Amino acid sequence: MQLPAVGFRRRFRVSGLRWRGLRGPHAAGNYEGPGGRRENIFPTAQKEGIFVLWSSRKLEFLVGRERFIPVQVPALVERIAADPDLLPDEKEDFRRLACLLQARFHFEFLETAEKLSELFDPFNPDRDTLPLKSLTPPELEQHFHDFRRALEEVLIRSNYTKLSRQQLERCLEAENPWGVRVIVDLSRFKDIDVYYRGVREWVEPYQPWFSFFPLRTKRRQFARIAVLVRLPAKQTTPPPSVIQPAPDQVLLKLFKDVYIEELKMTSPEIRVRIRLWDKIQIIVSMITTVITSFMRLVMAAAINPILFFTVLTGCVTAAIAAIRNFISCRIRYMERLGANLYHKLVASNLAAVARLLATAEAEEVKEALLAYYILYKYSDRDLSAEDIDQLAEEWLTQQFGLAEVDFEIDDALRKLAEKRLIETRELSYAAAEETAGWNGQVQQAPVASIESASNWASLSPVTGHKHGSEGHKKIIYKAYDLRSALRRLDEWWDNYYMYANLGCAAFNHLANGPRARVATEGQTVRPDLEPPA
Repeated sequence: MQLPAVGFRRRFRVSGLRWRGLRGPHAAGNYEGPGGRRENIFPTAQKEGIFVLWSSRKLEFLVGRERFIPVQVPALVERIAADPDLLPDEKEDFRRLACLLQARFHFEFLETAEKLSELFDPFNPDRDTLPLKSLTPPELEQHFHDFRRALEEVLIRSNYTKLSRQQLERCLEAENPWGVRVIVDLSRFKDIDVYYRGVREWVEPYQPWFSFFPLRTKRRQFARIAVLVRLPAKQTTPPPSVIQPAPDQVLLKLFKDVYIEELKMTSPEIRVRIRLWDKIQIIVSMITTVITSFMRLVMAAAINPILFFTVLTGCVTAAIAAIRNFISCRIRYMERLGANLYHKLVASNLAAVARLLATAEAEEVKEALLAYYILYKYSDRDLSAEDIDQLAEEWLTQQFGLAEVDFEIDDALRKLAEKRLIETRELSYAAAEETAGWNGQVQQAPVASIESASNWASLSPVTGHKHGSEGHKKIIYKAYDLRSALRRLDEWWDNYYMYANLGCAAFNHLANGPRARVATEGQTVRPDLEPPA
């Protein structure tokens, strides 16, 4: 079945479906691309006879492949440990490595969690404690922008994608002919940021009123949606004892399984709009009631005054029933809206921050551990970033059936470099071309360790290429063995806190004396730094 061709010049909307009145091939899913080039938006849908909403044709900017790895860390560790190529002691070392990596990332995210909690405290609508400190309006503004930047970093590390203002408006244009129709006025918000993760696509039947046969319609759904909204402060008169002005209302919400047409329902301020068919039903019912009542009143007045008042009472009752029908329709819409939000809301405010931090931490561990496993398993090969990326995605497909995951190799290599678990080597392309297969022997340049941000910035992790005065180079990556990796991670813990160097065990004593005493020379002496008598 071919897509219906529209030969009208005008643009019209019917039951939430938006068609553009174009002639010829434009009506079959074509549009004017850059430079006037005609491009087909849904060639596959056209071949399969799928009816495409016009609003869906404008959402091709959405990322199809997902960077999020939908596997829990323990499951990933056990699947790695089940590799038959690993020796029993190597499997145990991998479990220890995963434990150390989790502890390291958890410790690093602890500082981020405390920072986000402190920045969100002035705006937290759920706070039941005293504020941390009083802030002036400029300080509140700076607090919000700092929180916004820190939250965006956490969302990016959680593999969310931010919608620009233009993209958000295009998503909000999508109409839902199946359920509640709402309107969102973005000008009512001082700031609004929307992030999404994962876009699912499928085809389902839809029965429009203008067709006798159901049409196959392409639908899309966001797996996760994060919404950060700042609303103007409510204009209320504070008590005389309150000096600090009320801050703007800041809301953070996480939703799941949100259809693109229902994205506007995640907004805190919406206007419910009744569907066209419901409007027609209400209007027809009211017109019929008015005409019938008028005719009855005229006939009753001509026959008997008592009958006139009896019919008039019936007309008033019918009018009240029509009004009740209209009100019940709005209530039904609001109930449907509330049910959608109740089942799709995941977390709010600080609970949403905690959930995002846990997700980001888990993603960091999974990416780093999987990249290290690939480098260790194929340590006899000279792997570039592209090779590691391909092997990791193939492994995820074989082990978990995750063919749509786009492994974030650049971020994974960056994390391993920061933890001092990998090093790089440079190969000239002339030497690399002489290599036969994966196991060829190539003359390698001296090892270049990646332990500083400056060294890492000079590389292109995605392509594994480096341009310099010596020509075009290929960057390969080598991982330390398991025992060395465990030792290097443990060294970081040993050197992070140096309080054990503040004297020895002989200096330990109870704090039951004066905290300090002044020596004869006028210098302050701490008795806790002297051995007990």
